[in-house]
Amino acid sequence: MVFMISEGDDLGWLGYFIGRNQSLDALAIHFLPQERERVDAFIEGVNYNRSLRQLSTQPHIDVGLHNLCSFFRENNNLRSIHLHHSEIGHECAHELALALSQRQAQSLMQLDFINNNLDDEGFAEIVQALWTQPQIEQLLCSSNNIGRISCEALGALMRERMSNLTRLHLPN
Repeated sequence: MVFMISEGDDLGWLGYFIGRNQSLDALAIHFLPQERERVDAFIEGVNYNRSLRQLSTQPHIDVGLHNLCSFFRENNNLRSIHLHHSEIGHECAHELALALSQRQAQSLMQLDFINNNLDDEGFAEIVQALWTQPQIEQLLCSSNNIGRISCEALGALMRERMSNLTRLHLPN
């Protein structure tokens, strides 16, 4: 299903209907307007969806990731998160790590944080949160500012807890 939005569309209603939908499997966000109020209304509705198995954003889409934390935490069907070029800063990495650490379900199989300006400390927080998600099979985090702190934390996680990991992309 493809939704095309244009100037003046009520994104709050679109978010509401996505939130109430019980069969939507994947949501790929290719465009959002610049108006923060409209985007926040849309994301507020998406937070209520429990059927999505995959969420992805295209480059330079500001979805306000901090507003999606309850979705990441509460959606027990979520298997794949693709956040490309989403400019995840340190604060957002902290909130995302908190949401991941509070997930009760272990359905998440793929995390894709390629080219998000993640710093070493922010990614280390996300890695610590992944101790609650040992079923992860793919962790893609190339083109970020990941360093020694994150790599040591990831090494410990892989050695002790994350035995299902089959694909790992780290920065050069």
